[in-house]
Order: sequence, then C-alpha cells, then structure tokens
Amino acid sequence: MKRKYKILLDIIMLLMTLTLFNKQFFGMKYHEIAGLVLVGIIFVHICINIKMVSAMCKNFIKIPIGLKTGLIVDILLLICFLWLGLSGVLISHTIFTGITTSNSFFKLSHMFAGGASVILLGIHIGLHICRSSMPLKIAVIITVAALCAGGFGAVNSDIGRWLSIPVTSVLQQDRNQSFSGQSEFKNNNNPKNQNGGRNEKGGKNENGGRNIQSLSVSQRAENVIMFSGMIAACAMITYWIFGKRNKIPCRKEIENDLKN
Repeated sequence: MKRKYKILLDIIMLLMTLTLFNKQFFGMKYHEIAGLVLVGIIFVHICINIKMVSAMCKNFIKIPIGLKTGLIVDILLLICFLWLGLSGVLISHTIFTGITTSNSFFKLSHMFAGGASVILLGIHIGLHICRSSMPLKIAVIITVAALCAGGFGAVNSDIGRWLSIPVTSVLQQDRNQSFSGQSEFKNNNNPKNQNGGRNEKGGKNENGGRNIQSLSVSQRAENVIMFSGMIAACAMITYWIFGKRNKIPCRKEIENDLKN
C-alpha cells in the first residue's frame, strides 16, 4: 500500500510539473501558487525516502555507477526546484508583490532552472525505468515516439533559449561593455534605453503580469505533449545508456546491499 501512495505522489508531481513550464497554462496566479505547492510536495517526497537517500550518501563510493548518477541527478534536480521556488517568489506578479525585485538575474535564472529541470527530470525517470526489464520491441517503439515528441517540443518550445541563457547573458554583457562608451550619451538622454526599451512599458504583460491570459484547451494539450515528450526523450536516452550496460538494482536490492 505504501508503494501505491508513492507512485500516486510521483504522478501528481509529474502532472503538476507539466502545467508549470508555461505560465499561461492556467494563468500566472496558478503558476505561482502551484509552483510553491509542488516544492512542498517534493519535500514530502524526500522525507518519505530520506532513509534510502541518507544510506546511499553514506555509501556513495560502494554503490553502482547508475545509483551514483541517480543521486547526483536528484540533488541537482532538488536544487533546480528550490531555486525555481525562491526565484519565483522574488519575481512574483500576483502573490508576493511586496517583496519582488526588478533584478533580471532572478528571472533569467528562473527560466534556466526550468529548462535544466526538463533534462534532469527525464534522466531521473530514465534511471528508474532501468530498474525493471523492458521488451526490446516496446523499448524501441517508446523511444521512437519519445524522440519524435521531444524533437517537436525542442523546436516549438522556448527550452533552447532557456538553456542558452548563461551563454547569451555573458555575450550580452560583453557587448554592453564594448559599446558602453559609445552609447553613454544616448542612454543618458533616453530613459527607455536605460531600462530595456519597450520592456519597461509593457513589462507586466510581456513578462507574465497580472493581465496574462491562460491557454486554450488545445494549446494546453500541445504544451503537455511538448514537455512530456522532451522528458520522455531524455528518459529513454538514459535507459539505453544505463539500462543495457548495467541494470540498476530495484529498491529492495538496494536496501539489502546497503544493510550488508
């Protein structure tokens, strides 16, 4: 029965996550509230598995490479979700408006953490799939379907832009420094340029303010297909890398090995 509750909790977390990659899915207020609720559920998930996690941390050198990878991925995924929650509070448009900041670092890092969580979540799921055997034909069919949906999502979503933010931010900063001397006079005489041009006037609407509208049913379905496809693609790639070379032991096998 305990295992059924864990599976149910995992499904709830996954479904909630899929609705949070686009702030227009159900509107900004849902995006902010559900994001914090998800962080709380993740803490519950960690508490349920805390004995296993602590045992794996203590025996990190002894556990198989697949489990080592899984532990590292889980830690990185936790960091991503914690930062999504914290940065989400600091750029809030509906709930925590009294403490929000205009510093673009929090918005950019929020988007990057969202993109990184797609990949990490896929690897996390893939490593769990590796714990059970899958017929070759079924694995191939699922992989092809996942890669098609994942490719569709990579092309039509903003994940590429999110993941490239660290690089583009550095390049933009270098470009601004190079032209700072030339543009100093213009900036001093043009307040719009100092604050990012058009983004200042329409900041709330363009960046997910209170007036943002939710997606239609068809757009929500497309959004779920895109992000679930990318997660599934990462999961199946992980399965073929780890599942075929070294099968990752199931939970009972891990517990027995850690006891010995």
